[in-house]
Amino acid sequence: MRLVVDASLDFEGHPYSVKALGGKATITCEVANIAKNLIGSGGLSLSGGIALYPAIGNLAYSVILSQTFQPLLETIGIHMSRVQVLLTITVVAILPLCL
Repeated sequence: MRLVVDASLDFEGHPYSVKALGGKATITCEVANIAKNLIGSGGLSLSGGIALYPAIGNLAYSVILSQTFQPLLETIGIHMSRVQVLLTITVVAILPLCL
């Protein structure tokens, strides 16, 4: 079976097709051009949004742990608010794992 690709590319303002390039276009080049055409100048905001996903996940994980550890700490005589436990868990345990 033979796959024939006839995708047009726009590289630095010059339209090309895979056939015109003699089949020498790479997948990386095609993906980069498609992303550039779809995203346009919003690449920085897109990458910033993608970077926030793990940060929000870490915060959610920290909140769950702080709600668990706050009563446990009170049973051994350490009285901290949930916010203090949240910050402590985030800075001491989760942040070093992410770095």
